[in-house]
Amino acid sequence: FGAVPVATQLLLLSFILLRLLFQSNILIKALGAAYGTAKSGTGIAAM
Repeated sequence: FGAVPVATQLLLLSFILLRLLFQSNILIKALGAAYGTAKSGTGIAAM
């Protein structure tokens, strides 16, 4: 019976990790977009 809870915990843990990765991926994309906008903005200002 000990193997079942362990498998369930691993499944739950992997699910949580996937959700965290997905959320951080969205954050990274948002930050990347903001950084790209700021970079192009300073580039235009420099020109």
